[in-house]
Amino acid sequence: MNHQEQKTYQQGGMIRMKRTMMNKLIRRGFGLGLAGLALILIAAAATVANAAENSGNAGTTAAGNEVRDLRWFLQRMRTLDHLPELEPAVGHGSGTWNPTHRNMDITWFRGVKDDHTNVLIDTDGPGVLTRMCFNPPVPESRFQVFIDGEETPSFDIPARQLVTPGKSPIPGPLVFDFCWEGMFFPIPFAKHIRVQMFDPSGTPKKPTEEFDGAKYYGFHVPGWGRFFEWDYTVFPQNIPVKSLQWPLSAADAELVKKTAEAWRKATTERPPPDGSDLPRCGKTEQVLELPKGGRIPVELDRPGTIRRILLGSDQPEELLRVRMRAYWDDATEASVDVPVGYFFGCGDRGFGGHPYHSLFIGGDSDGVYANLPMPFRKKARLEFENQSEDHVTVYLSLLTDHTTPIPASHGYFHATWTETTLDREKTREIHSPRPQIKNPDARLILAGSGEEGTVRAPAYAYLKREGVRGKYVGLIAHNGWPYEGWWGEGDALIWTDQKAEVMEQEWPPRYHGTGAECYFNSGHCLFADRALSGVASKLKEKAKGWWFDRPGDSIVYSFHPLQEFQFANSITMAIEVDFSSYKYNNKLDDLIVYGGTAFWYADRPVAARSDPKIIWPRKVGPAWEALKTKEKQ
Repeated sequence: MNHQEQKTYQQGGMIRMKRTMMNKLIRRGFGLGLAGLALILIAAAATVANAAENSGNAGTTAAGNEVRDLRWFLQRMRTLDHLPELEPAVGHGSGTWNPTHRNMDITWFRGVKDDHTNVLIDTDGPGVLTRMCFNPPVPESRFQVFIDGEETPSFDIPARQLVTPGKSPIPGPLVFDFCWEGMFFPIPFAKHIRVQMFDPSGTPKKPTEEFDGAKYYGFHVPGWGRFFEWDYTVFPQNIPVKSLQWPLSAADAELVKKTAEAWRKATTERPPPDGSDLPRCGKTEQVLELPKGGRIPVELDRPGTIRRILLGSDQPEELLRVRMRAYWDDATEASVDVPVGYFFGCGDRGFGGHPYHSLFIGGDSDGVYANLPMPFRKKARLEFENQSEDHVTVYLSLLTDHTTPIPASHGYFHATWTETTLDREKTREIHSPRPQIKNPDARLILAGSGEEGTVRAPAYAYLKREGVRGKYVGLIAHNGWPYEGWWGEGDALIWTDQKAEVMEQEWPPRYHGTGAECYFNSGHCLFADRALSGVASKLKEKAKGWWFDRPGDSIVYSFHPLQEFQFANSITMAIEVDFSSYKYNNKLDDLIVYGGTAFWYADRPVAARSDPKIIWPRKVGPAWEALKTKEKQ
């Protein structure tokens, strides 16, 4: 159709939109009107007040660099404006992972000093500890932090008290004790940090490898707990960091409470669709009527930053086969190239399933949204392509800031989507004691040191790039797993500026997690909804505050507002594919779909390198169909 026909067709679509989806969205504040204008004015006043408050949050050095103190990090836990920043920081993470790549991760401690002391982190600064998780926190064990070489810990508290909301000096949900125990409280350090678990009882223990083994599992819990996982970032020496002052001042304590409330709100409410919380943003609304094979562009012709995307449809189950692409500035290749269902997390279950909300993405019966900042310095073009067999209507709203200058340090937003299938033949091949992949899947790598006595585990690489500078910020993972059993025993692995090739692998990677669910801030084969991670799609019902794992078909997500997974030249982000190596290896008659979307920034627009087509039909066998039938009943 020509331009005038398209314009007329879209105008007709807008009328239909007002009759259907728009009615719901207007009730939620999607339309502006006088009430929306009042909200914007209120938000503007709040912005001025916040600016006055934040002006005293961090000092500046003579060179103009902000001093990174507790307030500076708390601000970045509440807002996402900083997410595109590129800088030469290095993110690290580790835990109680098994070096033989078997699943017995319990009590693989690497810093045991004596029967009392287990050192988890001992590193030079400047930097910040961003996450600390452990399970179970034994009542007598103490969590201790020594900052800048001090002989007496400035932070010394019983571990169980630390992670129990209401008893901890840190409010929930910044600390949590369900599904997985831990805290997201940032601990900045200028020169050095040592984090350790201390057991006053000194129960006799044997270090490292002798600690591992089934005889301890379920029977003996060492005085420090079984599982640990932690993240921290180290900054360049010229970055000024102010070490944590504990106990907190009254002003800092109030900002901690403010951050906790922001996180609590993020998990229970969708952001205002009218953009009243983003007063600098203008709105672009469009109804996209997409026939089979149809493509419609949405263009922004001046510099800006997309702050929020809201999307609705009367056929949400079809969004899995609607492709969303984004082209920044003069790029001819898409930097974002993802099926809509796997960009927002709704997958192939539409809007009517599990409602999920976070600082980053969310969705419910009214539609889905994403708050990931997407800056562009000249222009932007979004494109939607219908790859399904049916006509699909999409209601789109973009909130774009065209007034705030884009810092030179901000990179361009990218999203890479991939997926593969695993069947009996492939999993048998890659799960042998010495895997030899004859026809390797382009997304599978073999992770491990290769040392005698170890097993190199297959891992699925969600993101693998070289020759570009950037920052990895999050992942949506999908597992089409048709059995009544756990799928996620693989560890998360992140190599930044390290070799991640099969035969020339730097081991271990800078980030080596303890288990798949641990990367998503959960544990024990269960998932919890948090401000930066959670469950976007699940078959089982919610109970006791978390979501059960079985069966699979889960869509889970995790983002990193503080952890700096920056890279100067290369990155590989992978999770070990370990869910089929045991009891299911002899009965994998069903098709397993395994994949996800990696979110990252780069110093220039480059191709997303996503898979071109979704695996279709997504049939995963009679076991899967039986479970779906059971669910409907």
